[in-house]
Amino acid sequence: VANVESAVTHNMTSVLSWTQLYYLVEDVNSELIEYSVLSVLPGTTVTVGGEAISAANDTLSNGTPATISFTQADIDNGTVVIGHDGGNETVAGFDFVVSYGPSSTATDSFRANVTENLPIQ
Repeated sequence: VANVESAVTHNMTSVLSWTQLYYLVEDVNSELIEYSVLSVLPGTTVTVGGEAISAANDTLSNGTPATISFTQADIDNGTVVIGHDGGNETVAGFDFVVSYGPSSTATDSFRANVTENLPIQ
């Protein structure tokens, strides 16, 4: 799992790109590489395909239980967004398991330093 040091602006969101998080497996389609979120740090939001989820035990806006998962193709296509809710946390992120088959998994974490959104002077 390649996990590049990243940043998200205080009280803002940022599209998670393949340059920040990717799992490269030869001859495996990116749609078959799945990330399943185990936990989300306080103050972090994760949006997948427009559904914002702040914790692994949350429910979606339509009331169904949330299963926070996305594929490498979702990351590649820009549909995964990480955000910061404006609190005092200095790091945003989530822990996950990535898999591309029933016996091929790795557990890792994605972290982004929270930066201040300073006014333009």
